[in-house]
Formats: sequence, structure tokens, C-alpha cells
Amino acid sequence: MAQKSAAKRKPVSHETTDPLLKEAQDQTKALMTLQVYKRLAYSAVAIGTILILWGFFAGGGRAAGIAGIVVLVLGIPSSYILHIGIKHGQQNVRNMLDDYEIMHGKKPSTREEIDEQIMGPTPKPIQHVIDSANNRARKKARSR
Repeated sequence: MAQKSAAKRKPVSHETTDPLLKEAQDQTKALMTLQVYKRLAYSAVAIGTILILWGFFAGGGRAAGIAGIVVLVLGIPSSYILHIGIKHGQQNVRNMLDDYEIMHGKKPSTREEIDEQIMGPTPKPIQHVIDSANNRARKKARSR
């Protein structure tokens, strides 16, 4: 009997059914991935600068300096392009959320509100555990 009731349950998902919020979620995930690439590009700029300084001014050899120039020439445009793309992508997500607010009369402002819209309210036992953990974290932060 337990197997039948488990089979009838709907799968729990953090994905929304609203197409506008779904697109905003997908674009936010893509922007987070682009943020990783942007950090890598910034690292390439830093490494290129260090290689140039070491190669030409600290006796590391001309090959290290030239490698630094190559890394720097690749890192600067990529970090700029990623920065501009992320900036425009974030503005696009803000515009989608503004459109959602206009269409539905309210804006899902917090992750908890979005989760509640998707999954319903948090069960009391789970909320109790979350509240306890938050209280312990606050007490620990105050004691420092």
C-alpha cells in the first residue's frame, strides 16, 4: 500500500511553472557560470602581469615575459567581454522580474517566497530545525 501512495506523489522540484520565472532562473544559472569564467579571466590578467614583471624585470627570462604578454592579451579582452555580458544579463533578469511584477501584481523578492510559491509552505518540523540552526548561528556570532 505504501508503494501506491509514493507513486502518486508529485516529484518535488525547485523549478517554477511560470515561463518568465523559469527563464529568469535559467539566465541566473548561466550568469553564475559566466562569473566563474570572468574570475578565471581576471586571474589570467594577474598571471600575465606577474609573468611580464618576472620575465623582463626580475630575471625570469624573455620567454616568461613573452608568455605573460600572450596571457595578458588573451585575458584583458575576455574579462572585459564577460564583464559587459554579465552586466547586461543581470539587467535582463531584473527586467524579467519587473515584467513578472507587472503581470502578477507582486515580485518574488526572496528565495523563500519563490520556494513557497513552488513547493508550498515549509512543514513545521523542518521550519523548527531551520529556526534552531539560525538561532545557534546568531548566538555564536554574538559571542565572537
